[in-house]
Amino acid sequence: MTSNVEGRGQVGVGTLIVFIAMVLVAAIAAGVLINTTGFLQSKSETTGQQSADQVSDRLSVLSATGTVGPGGVRLVPKEEPSTLDLNGSDVTTNGGSDYPDYFEKGYQINEGQTLFLYIPHNGASGRLVVDGTQSQSYNSDTNIKIRFSEATGEKIQVKDVTNGEVINTVSPPVRMWAQISDDSALYLKEDKFIDTGNSDGSNEVVIRDPDQDESYVGWTIEKPTANVTVPETTEHVGAAIRNASVTVRRSPGSNQIDLRNLTIHYISDTTSARLVYGDDQAASRNFSVTPLSDNGPVLDDTERVVLNVNITAIEGENIRGLRPGTTVDLLLVTQQGAKTRVALTVPETLSGEVSVTL
Repeated sequence: MTSNVEGRGQVGVGTLIVFIAMVLVAAIAAGVLINTTGFLQSKSETTGQQSADQVSDRLSVLSATGTVGPGGVRLVPKEEPSTLDLNGSDVTTNGGSDYPDYFEKGYQINEGQTLFLYIPHNGASGRLVVDGTQSQSYNSDTNIKIRFSEATGEKIQVKDVTNGEVINTVSPPVRMWAQISDDSALYLKEDKFIDTGNSDGSNEVVIRDPDQDESYVGWTIEKPTANVTVPETTEHVGAAIRNASVTVRRSPGSNQIDLRNLTIHYISDTTSARLVYGDDQAASRNFSVTPLSDNGPVLDDTERVVLNVNITAIEGENIRGLRPGTTVDLLLVTQQGAKTRVALTVPETLSGEVSVTL
C-alpha cells in the first residue's frame, strides 16, 4: 500500500515539473514575439517615415531659362587639294627665254586648276595631243581654257573647258604634246590671255611639236599627290546656351529643404557630371543658389530660389554651351533622397536672343 502512494507522489511531481517547464517556454516565446513585433513595428515606422520624407521633401520646378551667348569653336580638319606635276625637258617660258632650272622640279598645278592655251603666231593652227588623242583644231584667234583634274580611279582628265570637250582621261603618267603648223608653238598660261606674240612676264609653258625639236621629249602629267590634311583649324559654331537658371520651391506638404545638401546630376549628349552646392559657379562641378528672399539656400514654406548651372564650364571650352535643338537632363536629389527630373530643351533658333525659355 505504501509503495503505491509513493509512486503516485513521484508521478505528480514529474507532472508538475513538466507543467512548469511548459509555462516557462510559453513565457519566453511570448517575450520573443513581443520583442519581434516591437522591432518590426519600429522598422516599419522608420521605413514609412523615410518613404514619406522621399515623397514629401520634393522640389517643384516653376521655370527654366537659358542665357544666350557666343557659341564656342570646334576643331575641324582642313583638306588641301591634291596637285599635279607637269614634267618636261627643253621647256621655254616667258616668250622665248629658257629657264631649264625652273622646270627641273616640274611645273606644279592644283588639281582642278584651269590654264589658258593659245597660239602666239597669227595664222598658225594646232592641236593639243593628250596620250595620243587629239583635241579639235585651235588657231591664233582662239582663247581656250584647259582644265587638269583627277578623275575616278586616280586617272587624269584633260578637258577643253571653253568648248566642253574632254580631250582624254587616262592613267598617269599622261603624255602631252602639240601638233603645230607654221613653226609656231602652243602655250599654256597661268592667269589671263596676253596679246599675240607678247609676254607680260608671267609663267608660261610652251608645248612644242616634237617633230620640230627632236630634243624635246614631250610633257607628262604625273600621278597626283594625295590630298593633304593640314593641322586642324577652328570653326565658329554660332550662338549657344551658356548658363541655365532653374527656379524651384518646396512641393506642397514638404518639410524644410536645405539646398546646400542638394545634388544635381547633369546628363547631355556630350558629357555627364555630378554637381554639388558651391559659391564658385564657374567651377565645372558646382551649382550656385540665388535666393528670392532672405532665407538663403534653405527652402521654407512658399519661398522660391534659383539654381544656377554653368553649362559652359561643364561642357568645356570647345563646346561652350548647348546648341539649338539639343536637350540636357537634370536630376535634382535632396538629402532625403527625393528626386525631381528636369528636361531642358534649347529652341531651334537662338538668333538675336539674349535669354530664352528652356
